[in-house]
Amino acid sequence: MTGAPLANYWVHNGFISVNTEKMSKSLGNFFTIREVLEKYPAEVLRFFLLSTHYRSPIDFSDDALENAARSLDRIYNALENAEAAVPDQEIKIDLSHPFLKNIEKLQTDFKAAMDDDFNTARALAAVFDLVRELNTLSGQSARTPRDAWVLRTVLDEIKKIGAILGLFGGREVKGLDSAADSLNSLLTELKPEWAGEKRLAEDILAEILEIRLKARKSKEWATADLIRGRLQELGIEIKDSPMGTSWKLK
Repeated sequence: MTGAPLANYWVHNGFISVNTEKMSKSLGNFFTIREVLEKYPAEVLRFFLLSTHYRSPIDFSDDALENAARSLDRIYNALENAEAAVPDQEIKIDLSHPFLKNIEKLQTDFKAAMDDDFNTARALAAVFDLVRELNTLSGQSARTPRDAWVLRTVLDEIKKIGAILGLFGGREVKGLDSAADSLNSLLTELKPEWAGEKRLAEDILAEILEIRLKARKSKEWATADLIRGRLQELGIEIKDSPMGTSWKLK
């Protein structure tokens, strides 16, 4: 080890095809990364590329990118469910918890995969193995302070590995700017005095959900339901739980 950064850029050098055909301007199947990012969040493209070894052939298609988006979405759902499942009680460290072996296996498998010529496909497979186990632990009805500690430990470990790969830092949302006019109309329709509370930028959904929360606290159920319905029309699904309200794009 020299102490110097590994690399500033990561380049896939396997053959690239599009829908099983060689990418070529003459075939009309040539596109740029910028064009892909107009349709998909950057993290989806990153996840897709990391799912194949960098020296292996890779086939671009909308179906492949959609599959990558769904896989990434499953991981985020698991992380969010685990976050919501952490008991609201004191967290107790328990080094004898049986689930620790799953965390240790992830660490071992991830390191072995990355040592194997940066085999990111194997590394992601190791993450998925733990995510499946995480779903089981999150869904258990009887949780204890020691379970809370393990859930928190798993979340931290997956996020740490995600940081190495540039993944799992938070859902990337596309299309919020185009939804601004619809959301602005929604606010005005609900209560004119609420329109001044909006911030139609990065915090737009947080602001909308805060308004919905105010309506729920005031027992204005029709208003709360209207907000949910209009957000669903925009492709935004919201979910209420004892831990609060979360959202995702459908």
